[in-house]
Amino acid sequence: MFKVYIVGDAIRVVRRFSLPNVDEGDLSNNAGVFRFPRVSCAAASADDADLDPCVAELPPRPLLEILARELRRRLGLRLFNIDMIREHGTRDRFYVIDMNYFPGYGKMPGYEQVFTDFLLSLAQKEYKRRPSYSSGEGGDEREG
Repeated sequence: MFKVYIVGDAIRVVRRFSLPNVDEGDLSNNAGVFRFPRVSCAAASADDADLDPCVAELPPRPLLEILARELRRRLGLRLFNIDMIREHGTRDRFYVIDMNYFPGYGKMPGYEQVFTDFLLSLAQKEYKRRPSYSSGEGGDEREG
């Protein structure tokens, strides 16, 4: 599973352990109860794990950029994350399985800098949009 964090224009991806695939044969042999040994570790990062190269490969950057841009446009959000999975046996088929409109960013590496840059960019945009006053009219004096 891939957690894709969108913070303004920044996109960061973190691999997470996912539940294993269940074969159709397993479905017919069990009464709907499956044992998944790593569920308690599912939130742990998979970055250092010995993963199959197909599983370890992140979603393509162009796909993430298009997806993030379209979600920003349609939803009007600048802070959100999505969970994505890759279809078993494929390299290029991904599904968005969850979306959070204000996720916790604590598990995103380097979140402090990314989040600070985002807040600063918002403040700078707002500052530039403010009307400029000449020094003779009183009020806010500023350059540029």
